[in-house]
Amino acid sequence: MVQKRATVHPAGGVLVRHLDSITSGGKASPPGAEDLFQRATGKFYTPVWMALQMADRILDMLGSNLAAYQVVDPFAGDGRLLVALMERIANEERWRRTEWNFEAWDTDESALSMARVKLSESARTLGLRAKLRIRRRDSFLESRDEFGKFDLVVTNPPWESLKPDSRELRGLWTRDRQRFVMGMRDYDRRLAVELPNSQPATKLYGWGTNLSRCGLEVTVKLMRSGGCCGIVLPSSLLADQISAPLRRWVFSRMVVQSIDYYPAEAKPFDGVDQPCVVMVGQRDETGVGLDPVILRHDRERKEIARERIRLCPKHLEALEFRLPVELCAKELQLLLKLVRFKPLSDWESLRGGPFWMGRELDETGFHSFTGSSGEFAFIKGRDITRFGAVHCYKDFVTPGAREIPASARTQRVAWRDVARRSQARRMVATLIPAGVVTGNSLHVASCANDGQDRLYALLGIINSLVFEFQLRSRLGTGHVSIGAVRGVRVPDLNDSVLVKMLSRLVKAALDGEEMAEARIETVIADAFSLSRDDRGVLLKHFHGLSAQLEAELRTTFGFGAIGEEEIIA
Repeated sequence: MVQKRATVHPAGGVLVRHLDSITSGGKASPPGAEDLFQRATGKFYTPVWMALQMADRILDMLGSNLAAYQVVDPFAGDGRLLVALMERIANEERWRRTEWNFEAWDTDESALSMARVKLSESARTLGLRAKLRIRRRDSFLESRDEFGKFDLVVTNPPWESLKPDSRELRGLWTRDRQRFVMGMRDYDRRLAVELPNSQPATKLYGWGTNLSRCGLEVTVKLMRSGGCCGIVLPSSLLADQISAPLRRWVFSRMVVQSIDYYPAEAKPFDGVDQPCVVMVGQRDETGVGLDPVILRHDRERKEIARERIRLCPKHLEALEFRLPVELCAKELQLLLKLVRFKPLSDWESLRGGPFWMGRELDETGFHSFTGSSGEFAFIKGRDITRFGAVHCYKDFVTPGAREIPASARTQRVAWRDVARRSQARRMVATLIPAGVVTGNSLHVASCANDGQDRLYALLGIINSLVFEFQLRSRLGTGHVSIGAVRGVRVPDLNDSVLVKMLSRLVKAALDGEEMAEARIETVIADAFSLSRDDRGVLLKHFHGLSAQLEAELRTTFGFGAIGEEEIIA
């Protein structure tokens, strides 16, 4: 069986009625309308095993000193999270003697009808002392009067971002498309007023609100002091750059007790292929830091590791309030060791540094402005390999078709991301010559004053394991943003000895010289003052490295051959 997840219509009741008229009104539905309704209303499904697991975690934490408990699921769907909690409550006599007041909120009347039946039947069958209240409401905009009221909040809010999708809107009639976009924008403005902590610092073209962030803010605000919550979230919310302000606010008001992490390969939701977490915590504004138990699960959803992670306020600040749940305690210690170095952004020209970083040409419809000849060759992400030369140019920018950026007239580092989180590398970089211009599937970095040695050194650093290790802890999705790259810590690029040494080794790597990459890794590890244990943690973190590179790294890092010595005790 599956549980219908919380639903929300991204423009309140007006859009509900409008979408209903599109998909089931008197006229035929246009192509794509049903898909739009499904995405816009945020309908997904939570498996029962996850609901029961959440209930177990919450009841293990919940004190039993109250005569009655106020419980709510603000995005209840058909109520299965509350039903799971009821089932676990019925297993212990102390909870059976307690009075429970359950509330289920949602915008979907049909789902609430199912919730009413399921919750009533469960309470009666299990013999619980329970009162039920089912309410149709938009929990994002209509919960203010309930803030601080509940002893327990269990929920799985919508994960959708508020942003019109042109592929889906294309299937609607023009009038419907305009009404939908206007309704969504109005709803976005109202959310910004009601839930300010969930808002990103900047919005691209005016969009950027994510409903999972809004759901977390609502959940924390609904809890009374000392109250508890359990919430299902995309794991990106704990690590991405855009959620940092919300995390700062949440961690100052809530002590996280446990986090169950599921990789994308586990596919806990039908049609949603991304990692997620089940987070359980308690409302507490003492600001003492975090020490949650992190439980990691494999693709079969079996628990493979359980570890308590302790982070004081100083460490949280250093990590930008990120909680990289994929890292074990030793890996987290290594990450904290690196925060004393400057981020790459400090070396950008905007801050007086030598590097400019950014994108060059929008490659959308690139066939319209490229041909078989021209002054500037045009390359995309697929043309880039790690320390690989770009030899074969198939496309050239048609003269006068696009304004060529000044950066294309210099040698640059170019990198692309690798979307699959299971790959050994999430970022691939090489050097590209002057006279080549890149599409926006690539980012580039050029160096002022023809600083060739610094440019080669930067390539070595970007391609290193230490850089990749840090970058992964900053990624919330398969996309590697330039913001995530800018935040990675790097060695001192004013150290002329380091820069010249890296430059020489990177040139050797570009020439395909054996052991060059391993020597680059060793020089960079030395620059970061990594101990032998640190290097062991780094090696153990990466899976999928070539056998040759791993053997070379064991040699240059000072470890024995594989099988002779364990890297980490």
